[in-house]
Amino acid sequence: MVMFAGFNFKEKLFVSLAWVPKATVQAAIGSVALDMARTKQDPELERYGMDVLTVAFLAILITAPIGALVIGLAGPRLLQRPKTELRENGEAGISRGEGPAQPSNSNESTI
Repeated sequence: MVMFAGFNFKEKLFVSLAWVPKATVQAAIGSVALDMARTKQDPELERYGMDVLTVAFLAILITAPIGALVIGLAGPRLLQRPKTELRENGEAGISRGEGPAQPSNSNESTI
């Protein structure tokens, strides 16, 4: 998905690491499986639904803290702020000698 987005290698690596903790997907899938099993009123399907919910819960419990840690540690190392300096009138501008402003490849605010 980020292959043709204009990101450099470090930014692509960070995006792939940031996609690891997807707790909302696991939570939604786990509860839907159990709800569908309960509507069928089949004890075996309910056990399977409970297994899916348990695995989803464990995935959330494991990936969310690890993902937050990875994002917190990898972000400062892999991402960099655009190089700007204050002009005489106090506005932010590009550094001297870099030419015209280019669109930023990161999602970070330049404010």
